[in-house]
Amino acid sequence: MDKAEVIDFFKQYILGWMCTDIENCIKARANYAVAALLMSYSENVGTLIEGHLGLSGTSESDFNKFLEYLEFNGDPNYYKDFKIKYQDSGSSSVKTVGIYKAVRCGLIHEYSPKVSCIIENNSDNVDNCRKDDPGIGWQNPGTSSSSMGYSGYMPSVNTTTPTLRFQTNAYFRDFRNALNKIYRNISIDTVLLNNVRKSLERVSNRKLMT
Repeated sequence: MDKAEVIDFFKQYILGWMCTDIENCIKARANYAVAALLMSYSENVGTLIEGHLGLSGTSESDFNKFLEYLEFNGDPNYYKDFKIKYQDSGSSSVKTVGIYKAVRCGLIHEYSPKVSCIIENNSDNVDNCRKDDPGIGWQNPGTSSSSMGYSGYMPSVNTTTPTLRFQTNAYFRDFRNALNKIYRNISIDTVLLNNVRKSLERVSNRKLMT
C-alpha cells in the first residue's frame, strides 16, 4: 500500500464508516451498544497506530496508546491518567484500575463495566453534551442525569458516593477529535504512516486455507 491508499483507508473506514456506526447507535438509543463500540473502536485505532492489527496479546497497550491521543477540554492526560478505585465486598484491599480494565473489558466481555456505572446517551442529537462533560467521569450524589441504564446486576446505583458515568456523546466528541488528529499526523509522521500500513497489509495479505 502506498501513502495515498493508507490515507484513503483512514478517511473512508475510520472517519467514515466507523463514525457513522457510532452516530447511528447514538440515534437508536443503544446506550450500551454505543459504549461498547466506542471502547472497541478505540482499541482498533490503537492497533493501527501501533502497527499491531491482527496480533494477539497487545490489547491493553494498544487501547492505552489511543488514549494518549484522546483529550478532554484541552487536557491530553485526562483519559490516559483516569483511575477508578474500588473495594470488593469482604475485602480490605483497594484496587486501582484504568479505563481499559474497568470499562473496556467489562463492556466487551461481560456486557457492562466491572463497577457500577451510568451509561448516558442523548439520542436527540449526536452532539448533545456540555463542553465540561467528560466522556468518562464522575457524577456526584444528587446530580440529575438523563441516563438510560446502569451497569451490573443491581437495580440502582448507590447515591451516597460519586458514581462512574460514561457519557457517550461526550466520549464520541473527544473520539472524533482524536481521529482527526491522527488523520492529520499520518501525512507527516513516517512512523505512524508505516505502522498503519503494516497493520493493514498484515491482515489483507493473509491467505485463508480451506
